[in-house]
Amino acid sequence: MTKTLSNKIRWGSFVATYMVILRHSSNILAFFGKDSTPPSFLLEIEKFVCVATDIAVPYFFLISGYFFFKGNYYKKGEYTNMIKKKSNSLLLPFVLWNVVGLFWLLAYRPELVGGTPIEWLRNLAISQWYGALWYVRDLMIMMLFVPLYQWALICNDKYRKWVLLVIYIGLFWWWKPVDCNLLSTEGCFFFFMGGIVSGHEKWLEYKIGNAQYLILLISWLCLYLFGIQESLFWYKAHILVGVIVMWQSLLRVRCKPDGFLMSVAPMAFFVYVTHYYVIKGMKVATASIWPGNSYVALFAFLIYPIITFVVLVGVGVIWKRYFPQTFSIATGGRC
Repeated sequence: MTKTLSNKIRWGSFVATYMVILRHSSNILAFFGKDSTPPSFLLEIEKFVCVATDIAVPYFFLISGYFFFKGNYYKKGEYTNMIKKKSNSLLLPFVLWNVVGLFWLLAYRPELVGGTPIEWLRNLAISQWYGALWYVRDLMIMMLFVPLYQWALICNDKYRKWVLLVIYIGLFWWWKPVDCNLLSTEGCFFFFMGGIVSGHEKWLEYKIGNAQYLILLISWLCLYLFGIQESLFWYKAHILVGVIVMWQSLLRVRCKPDGFLMSVAPMAFFVYVTHYYVIKGMKVATASIWPGNSYVALFAFLIYPIITFVVLVGVGVIWKRYFPQTFSIATGGRC
C-alpha cells in the first residue's frame, strides 16, 4: 500500500468519526420530548444529516475488513497471532471503556448495570455499559470466526467468483441499514466487502473523472429525495453510493503527509470512544435551560459536534504527549 492511500484511509476514518458525532448530536427528543411537535425545518435538517451520515459505520467496517483480510488465517500460527494482536488493539480498549461507561451508568441509570455477576458479564460482553462500542464488539466476533468464511476469499478454484457472488447477494439481502444489534447485518455486509476490496487494491486508487463524480453525487442526492422512502432496496443503494461518493471525495482532498490534519488523524479512535457522553451531556444540559427552543436546538445540533471534536482531539494530544503508555493502552496502540 502506498503512503498516499494509507493517509487517505486514515483521514477517512477521521471524517467518519465526525459523522458519528453529528449523528449522536440529534437533540429533538432532548428539547421537545415525546409529546410535543418540533418545527418542520428542524426535523428536515436533522433528518438529512442523520441519513447523510449513514455511511460512517459502513466505512469503518469496510476499512476494517480491508486491512483484516490482508492476512491468511489458515497459515500455521497466523490465527493465534491475530487473536493476540486483537486482544491488545480491540479487546483491552473494549473492556476499559465499558468500565468507564459503567461508572456513568451507576450515576444515572444503575438499572442498566445488571443485578448479578452473570448479568454483569453479559452486559459487558454485549457492550451494554457503553453502547457506542457495539462496533468493536461485532468486529471482534467477525474476526474470531474468520476460519469459517475466509476460504471464500482466498480459494483459487474456478467456482470462487460464483461463491462470492452468492455470499454477497445473501449478505445484501440480509443487511438492515443502521443495524446495531449483536452481529450487525450492516457490519457483516461491509466487513465482507472490505475483504473483497483487499484483493483489488487498485479499486481504492482509481479516481473517476469530475463529470462522473458529479453524476454520482447527484444520484446520491436523488436517492435521498426520492428513493429512501420508497423501499429498503433504494435505501441500501443510497448508502452504497454514499460510501463511494465519500471515498471519491477523499481522493480529491489534498492532505500534506506532515501537515496538522494528518498529525491528528490517528486520534479518530480516541474521539470515537469518548464522544458519546460529552455530546449527550452538552445537549441535555442545554435543553434543560431552553426546553422547546428550536433555534437553540439547531445551534446545539450544528455547533456542539465541532466543540466536542476539537476538545477531544486536544485532550487526546495532551494525554498522548504526557502519558503515552496509558494512552496507547486506551486506544489499542493506534497512536
